[in-house]
Amino acid sequence: MRTIEIQAYQFDELDKQTQQKIIKNHYDINVHHDWWDLVYEEFKQVEIIIKGFDLYRREIEIEIYSSYEETANLIMSYGFNTTEQIYIATKKFLKDRNNLFKKYGEKDKIKEDFYNDYDNEINAIEDVFHCSLQNEILRQLNSEYDYYLSDEAIKETIIVNEYEFKKDGERL
Repeated sequence: MRTIEIQAYQFDELDKQTQQKIIKNHYDINVHHDWWDLVYEEFKQVEIIIKGFDLYRREIEIEIYSSYEETANLIMSYGFNTTEQIYIATKKFLKDRNNLFKKYGEKDKIKEDFYNDYDNEINAIEDVFHCSLQNEILRQLNSEYDYYLSDEAIKETIIVNEYEFKKDGERL
């Protein structure tokens, strides 16, 4: 049996060229497994389920598992860490919905003669809100993905996990 000694270096102890090599070799370190979980969990808090997405094709499928009104109210009152676009879309949805109710309603009820008109218009308003949410959630997922692939995020992961390297940048 023989013993081999190897000098181990922390990321910050290596020269800039070797650090760049390490970052390049670990480009996907943050996106191996379920990198999207935080975004999924964030939207579950406001009763939106992300059923699936494809960043390459720019496709996403979401489901509102309560009502659009309830989800909108949760977004506005929950202190939900939302983007400005989601906030604007939510505010617009609530305003349009309230205006529609004023147009066709009376004492917390829709007037019977206007059920069909109300249903058609509220469905259109909900569809616009749904599309706005889908677009913004997909944009948010894309931003997360881009960040996880950034040099800054890769370096942070390497440092936080205290990975060690040989002088040439090979990970131990």
